[in-house]
Amino acid sequence: MSNKPRVLIVDDNEDMRNILACLVQSANGEAPSHAVSAAEALAHIEFARREGRQFDLILLDIKMPGVNGNDAAIALKKAGYTGLIAACTAAVSGVGRRQALEAGIGCYFDKLNMRRETILALLDQARPKAVLP
Repeated sequence: MSNKPRVLIVDDNEDMRNILACLVQSANGEAPSHAVSAAEALAHIEFARREGRQFDLILLDIKMPGVNGNDAAIALKKAGYTGLIAACTAAVSGVGRRQALEAGIGCYFDKLNMRRETILALLDQARPKAVLP
């Protein structure tokens, strides 16, 4: 089993998905999966669960059309997702941060100022732990 975290990027903006994917691949050495909506993210989570290959980290946009990131986080948790969810949003505010944390999102970042070091820290936090025999 690889100790590289499996990452899912959920963002309706293609350019932002590509930027985050480059940062993740640069830091993790592995290309992340991506979804454009909460519904697509839930489908990815279900497929991964059936294959026994859960995602370890979800980078989740908050301001998406339809189901927003906070509601998506709640749905992901209800669907059994137990990994780290990090909100990556351009709409950073104290109220937004509180709402995200209340929705079960573990971290909250300004995606317009996302750096490789931030991604490395998230990957380290999400990294699968070795199970001793």
